[in-house]
Amino acid sequence: MLAVTIAWVAAGALVIGMVWAATTASPNPSTPAGGETLPYALLWSGASLATLAGSVGSLFAVGRRRLTLLVLAGTLAFALLAFTVSGDALLG
Repeated sequence: MLAVTIAWVAAGALVIGMVWAATTASPNPSTPAGGETLPYALLWSGASLATLAGSVGSLFAVGRRRLTLLVLAGTLAFALLAFTVSGDALLG
């Protein structure tokens, strides 16, 4: 159940990251500093994809490998949450 929940959250985060990257890479970014956030958008997308892969992989793995993948997915999901909270706090 935890792996499925993490997978859904990671899938949503991946969509957000892809839209963010597409928005910042466009010729007319919606914000003045849009192009400057492209590395963060790509990092977000990569972490989301890794989280999704780890959580879905843990559904099909057995034994110790399942636990390793689930811990990896949970850690990355927590890192995405921490990035969101700290970014929001820094921006005010």
